[in-house]
Amino acid sequence: MGIRKLDWAVTYSAVSGKRLRHEYETEAKARQFAEVQTSRARELGLQLPAVSKLRSRRWEVGYQDPQGKWKTKRVGTKEQAEEFHKDQTRSVRSGSYVDPKLAAGMTVAQLYGVWIARIETVGATGRRPATPKTVQGYEWLYRRMIEPYWGQFPLSNITYAGVAEWTQSMKGVDGRIAGLDTRARASKQFSRMLDHGVGVRVLAANPAKDASGARDYVPLTKTARKPVYLTRPQLERLAACSGRHELLVRFTGLTGLRWGEVTALVIGDLDLGPKPYVSVSKGLLRSQRSAGLGRDQGS
Repeated sequence: MGIRKLDWAVTYSAVSGKRLRHEYETEAKARQFAEVQTSRARELGLQLPAVSKLRSRRWEVGYQDPQGKWKTKRVGTKEQAEEFHKDQTRSVRSGSYVDPKLAAGMTVAQLYGVWIARIETVGATGRRPATPKTVQGYEWLYRRMIEPYWGQFPLSNITYAGVAEWTQSMKGVDGRIAGLDTRARASKQFSRMLDHGVGVRVLAANPAKDASGARDYVPLTKTARKPVYLTRPQLERLAACSGRHELLVRFTGLTGLRWGEVTALVIGDLDLGPKPYVSVSKGLLRSQRSAGLGRDQGS
């Protein structure tokens, strides 16, 4: 691996006529290359090369990836070059190397497509798919809060400071600063998407987290109230006071089914034989319940 300062450039023509450029650390090397290209240009009738001094110094970092292939990256300052050199050295030696070009070639929108597909098929933990309601919530946060700002960003352009600024100034659908809960949920989802980028080896690290893995810019939300559960006698008294809904109250209270699961049940899901059981295989989203969809016509 190595770091070199680039001060000179040679612009020359390819056979196709396209202008190309090579950069060098010394004027002597630049002019040596220009002489070769001058002879070639005269033989082929191409535009002659030009040697110029770069207005701002550029630094180039060279290193070998785990397969031994030589890679280079150019940055604007010596400090950036040294930091990049150190990071790549550490990642190659530890076996955690990820080609930086992968992050530059993928946008946040593309990463979201990969991430949400996993959520829908095997879930975040890889054990079971997320419920339709959970997926709907993720999609809403992405379309309304994440995509308008980050959608076309290359992953390589995301910075910790940029995510922090977005989280703090995020606007809601009414154009005003979004509420604490919305900003916290959107920021956490964005970070989980970037975690997935690390998992599929598109990103070397999550740029939304600091060196310790923390995200101190996420707003604190109100502590949720501790849930209160009914005792069996309390449930029976509530059911007795529910009139024609008595059986429904007792059924939901004793089975623990969520409202979306209860409203999705059809006649075929129930077996009232010698060994009664209910088969729960789906749940209705709020929009479907409002429209009255998913009900069995014979129920």
